[in-house]
Amino acid sequence: MFKRTLIALVALSTIGLAACEHDDDDHEDQAPSSQTSKKASASSGKDAAVQTLPKQTVTAAWDIFLKAHPKAEVTAVKLDQEGGKYEYEITGKEGTIEHELTIDAETGTVLRDEEETTDDHDAAIDRAGLKSLEVITKAATAKLDGSTATEWDLSVDHAKAMWEVSLQHAKGEHVVHVDPYTGIAGEAVLDD
Repeated sequence: MFKRTLIALVALSTIGLAACEHDDDDHEDQAPSSQTSKKASASSGKDAAVQTLPKQTVTAAWDIFLKAHPKAEVTAVKLDQEGGKYEYEITGKEGTIEHELTIDAETGTVLRDEEETTDDHDAAIDRAGLKSLEVITKAATAKLDGSTATEWDLSVDHAKAMWEVSLQHAKGEHVVHVDPYTGIAGEAVLDD
């Protein structure tokens, strides 16, 4: 009897220890609204610079734009820092009217809502299947060790949606193009 109890106790302890050592990092993409600061490993295996992303996701900013302009189609998404704070600039068209909504990327507060008449024929971006900003940023910064993303610009060019990510690096500013649906990044190119 004592032997069975001891074996059961050892087995349960082993299972408990194994569960404590489980690493949750492989579940990062399951929470799209979670865009916390993390140290990303670059392709060389070295630690990359710490990348801070805003609290509001691209999806949340897109929803705010559509709430303000429900009939508009989004044609561009930009994220950059103004005065030390991240801001989304979402552009969309409704017929010949172009709307540009600027959103505080931390709070989700609308900062500006502008519109103008346009004859541009910018294509709408398909929202379905877009990778998170965290995935796009990791793909871009992995192309240049020690870089930090400073600006993200999503638009359609030649009938293909593409993120253009600006990277800050000791060797100067670089640009990386990242497919928004696959997360595959091109090479880092020095920005002239």
